[in-house]
Amino acid sequence: MQTFKPPILRQILIPCFQHAFEKNEGEKLIGGPPTPDQDNPENIISAFITKIIGPENPFGTSDSVRILLLQLSSLLVEQASSHIHDANNK
Repeated sequence: MQTFKPPILRQILIPCFQHAFEKNEGEKLIGGPPTPDQDNPENIISAFITKIIGPENPFGTSDSVRILLLQLSSLLVEQASSHIHDANNK
């Protein structure tokens, strides 16, 4: 199963997110308006943070998967930072 993860991330998920952000449909893809202070399983960024890159097992995947998850993370920070952190709440 591990061998399928890098191609799925590289060829499907990351390009889909990039396309949605380019078409200004990021909020629709993410699952609603920004709520960075609340865990919401319907919000894809909240689920990504709590389920995928959670602190329980930070090195439980291969290097290639970790690199692709970092690429996806950087895309989310670049395009949807308001969903991750409220800049007004320092």
